[in-house]
Amino acid sequence: MAVLLFWEEATLAPEQLQPGIRYNSGNNPEIPKMTFNLANKSQDEMERLYVDKEAACVAFKERYNQPVIAEQIAATQPAHLQDYFFERLKVHRAYSKTLGRIEPQAADKK
Repeated sequence: MAVLLFWEEATLAPEQLQPGIRYNSGNNPEIPKMTFNLANKSQDEMERLYVDKEAACVAFKERYNQPVIAEQIAATQPAHLQDYFFERLKVHRAYSKTLGRIEPQAADKK
């Protein structure tokens, strides 16, 4: 089974996402490690990463029916990256459809 890191997945278009591919970077030695330092990225690349992260957060909240308004979050992004936000949101929404749900566990009351 192929495995991709989150940031590698971030460069894929929705039609490139494939079911059965794990997109995570757990502690499994078979999973490739991140090969770059985020601190060495340019300011523009860092802004794009932050916008992508916000889009992923919106898709996550939508997946779990938590209150979120994508347009409000987009309005907080830099003006020149708002289209990129919606592009990434589309990718994360498409990827979210391939995932299962984690059911919340009830807290034990003593």
